[in-house]
Amino acid sequence: MLTLKLSLSSNIYTFFFLFLLLNIISLCSSIILPTTLILPVTKDSSTLQYITVIGQRTPLIPVNFTVHLGGESLVVDCESGYTSSTYKPARCKSKQCSFAKVKLDACGDYCLTKPKPGCNNNTCHTLVGNPLITTYTFGGELAEDVLAIGTAPIVLVSQPRFIFTCVESYIIKRLAKGVTGIAGFGHNSTISIPNQLASLDSRFTRKFGICLSSSTRSSGVIFVGSSPYYVYNPMIDISKNLVYTPLVGNPMDWLTPMEYHVNVSSIRIAGKDRFGACFSSKNVRSTNVGPDVPVIDFVFRKKSAFWRIYGANSVVQVSKDVMCLAFVGREQTWEPSIVIGGYQLEENLLVFDLPHKKIGFSSSLKLQQTSCSKYDHASKRQRTPLIPVNFTVHLGGASLLVDCESGYNSSTYKPVLCKSKQCSFAKAESNACGNFCLSKPRPGCNNNTCHTLDGNPIIDTYTGVELAEDVLAIGSKPVVLVSQPKFIFTCIESFIMTHLAKGVTGIAGFGHNSTISIPNQLASLDSRFTSKFGICLSSSTISSGVIFIGSSPYYVYNPMIDISKNLVYTPLVKNTFTTSKFSEYHVKVSSIRIAGKNVPLNKTLLSIKQGLGGTRISTTTPFTILHTTIYDAVKTAFINTLPKNVTIVEPPTKQFGLCFSSKNIRNTNVGPDVPVIDIVFHKKSAFWRIYGANSVVQVSKNVMCLAFVGQDQTRAPSIEIGGYQLEENLLLFDLIEKKIGFSSSLKLQQTSCSKYEKTT
Repeated sequence: MLTLKLSLSSNIYTFFFLFLLLNIISLCSSIILPTTLILPVTKDSSTLQYITVIGQRTPLIPVNFTVHLGGESLVVDCESGYTSSTYKPARCKSKQCSFAKVKLDACGDYCLTKPKPGCNNNTCHTLVGNPLITTYTFGGELAEDVLAIGTAPIVLVSQPRFIFTCVESYIIKRLAKGVTGIAGFGHNSTISIPNQLASLDSRFTRKFGICLSSSTRSSGVIFVGSSPYYVYNPMIDISKNLVYTPLVGNPMDWLTPMEYHVNVSSIRIAGKDRFGACFSSKNVRSTNVGPDVPVIDFVFRKKSAFWRIYGANSVVQVSKDVMCLAFVGREQTWEPSIVIGGYQLEENLLVFDLPHKKIGFSSSLKLQQTSCSKYDHASKRQRTPLIPVNFTVHLGGASLLVDCESGYNSSTYKPVLCKSKQCSFAKAESNACGNFCLSKPRPGCNNNTCHTLDGNPIIDTYTGVELAEDVLAIGSKPVVLVSQPKFIFTCIESFIMTHLAKGVTGIAGFGHNSTISIPNQLASLDSRFTSKFGICLSSSTISSGVIFIGSSPYYVYNPMIDISKNLVYTPLVKNTFTTSKFSEYHVKVSSIRIAGKNVPLNKTLLSIKQGLGGTRISTTTPFTILHTTIYDAVKTAFINTLPKNVTIVEPPTKQFGLCFSSKNIRNTNVGPDVPVIDIVFHKKSAFWRIYGANSVVQVSKNVMCLAFVGQDQTRAPSIEIGGYQLEENLLLFDLIEKKIGFSSSLKLQQTSCSKYEKTT
């Protein structure tokens, strides 16, 4: 399964409301082998620990790990239900035990129970522990098992025999909720994650960069392997222009020899040498790098090599009007005099160059108008050389539609010729042979080429477009999740792309009845995929939703839930009379219930007749559109079931036909407490329940409106389900079984579409 990040840009609210700018499609000249892995890192709000997810075991499961820079190895709780058919303990005097080269290694022969992971005799043991409770034990069993970054079938890197340490549960105390291990990145250990990956896979070097997000809602990143390390919007190599300082050895530190030490020769604080702990923030102005307080410089081995800390990392807001210096004084009896903590590292890049024994510091990324959360999780890029391209998602789109008129440059672009097998494979309606290009051949303008009908649903304009091939790569350079050398897409002129969001130059089509839509074409080209996908739209313009391409399960995290379970399924319905919208998704709606009562409807409008009527699902319509007679009936029923103390008011905008005062509407975990709306499908027991978060919209401080729009549908479906109603719901499109599954609001499960795991 492949996960694609979805984000909503607030400046396209009028056209999409919440959709779906994907920086995800790449057409490039060749398959790029990974040299840098991207591990998203989230900040736990309760413990302030930094968490990453790595796949392990057989069958492969995602495991949450706390990141420990000075950790010797991947430490896993094997006492609490470690199950794997490929677990193999490292035997005493084995090459694995020798390779580990850890201090105080020993042969373990004291397991008195039945052999199990973490408890085997004649096994290599090592000193291991938990820095959060300063507890170390000699009882860590070395073992091998599958390690994978990414979840099947999309695995970036898989190592069948990755050495890790098995410990008992008591060692994992005080880790964040749901965390069952510690991911060690120590420099002086052969079995730490960066060193072991480099020894097992020649594509990697013993380098990594860590960039922690200051937010608990968005992820930071660890780059494992060689730079450059990119963030996006704008695209910046944040590994440039770092200040480097050598690593310093600590030969007396036998408990934690893997920790990173540097030489700090002095600390400069805007010319001052003293400061108080807390102060009023009333007169402290805000800047792009945080509160305007004196900068702090950590000066390394020479005066010109220093790391500057600005207000965002030097002070912390502890109450409305009080800030405190974000440094803690402690009598260090046996620890370092200075321990640089996570808060000071947030929104800074640190690059650990282990071959050259040095560390690079970036200072605040806010100076570059970017952040650690802007790494590209699962991007699709296009052309040679590789560039990021923004696409709008269109559920009913027939293909990947690209503006080729505005500077499409690619050395690997290849037009699809008339009567070729690619033209035959496309099977699009109205295909034809194009011989009317009068200018010099270029992408989108070639003769003797296969043309098909495609277009822009926002402006309802369709035209003949040139089919072409190029390499499709999903993933950020240099990490490519999927690469196809001959992916078919359609080239179109710029005028068709009007009314798309700013910066968008294409439309990503997911239509069911097209062989060249993204899910169908991927399934035909790669046996790891099936013609299934799930879409989960975020209700926020800050956090991203997700498209899962391939078979379920589809997971979200914190807590970990398979949101593809317990869906309500309804069959896809054919619309044989449609022309331009031949890949749209139609379903049978038999009735609508409000607060459990059937709404009286003209049932003839609910069926498709000569291409009109019926129900369609759309990601290019902001709010659900109802035929006028259906809307009037729904509006009346909704009014009749509102509480008596709710006042109907004049709509402040022409977009909505029913608005009311929100003063007496209480809020619930699924939005405003208004009557629930059930969309009943092909049978009474198959219905999709819509709660307040998706049925009403707050248009001003004290006014809500019914988030449905009435329209005289003369040449369109009687019901067109729009994006607002889809938010925080999972829709699973099973193109093989020709059915769609609906989840109802994920808020019922205390989760959301933005909590998908970005690499696994």
